[in-house]
Amino acid sequence: MQEVPLKILYTDLYRLVRNPNCFVNECWVDDTWWVDFKRSLSVYDHERWLGLLHTLNDCALTDNKADCVQWALDKKKQFTTKSLYRFLTDRGICSRVAGFIWKSRVPLKIKFFLWQLLNNKLQVAVNLVKRGWKGSPLCCLCGCSENIDHIFFK
Repeated sequence: MQEVPLKILYTDLYRLVRNPNCFVNECWVDDTWWVDFKRSLSVYDHERWLGLLHTLNDCALTDNKADCVQWALDKKKQFTTKSLYRFLTDRGICSRVAGFIWKSRVPLKIKFFLWQLLNNKLQVAVNLVKRGWKGSPLCCLCGCSENIDHIFFK
């Protein structure tokens, strides 16, 4: 089963539920799933409901097991500000090069410059135009597109 809440997978059905805050044991009646909807289901909604039931058939409910919250962004499944910060800044992917940059023994302004270079954040003409700059995106020396690759490597 996917690690996505059913509320997100079946948003259309979730909006139709009369009591969206009900407990699972309130929806499991006489060994079958029962949900109180605000209105009758359309053909499409009924097909989605059958898909949800198929998904729920793969779940095993136990009476004596407590629910627990798990943080998906950390290997230990526990929340850390470091894991959230890494997700927000690196889009969830750790960059080994960025780690080398920040741990290197060079002045901080050089670290910032290298990080901007690595992440295509330097203020070159192509990036400035994306931010609404009205100037030309072309190099004033040769007329090529002024991007990081052109300035530093060509």
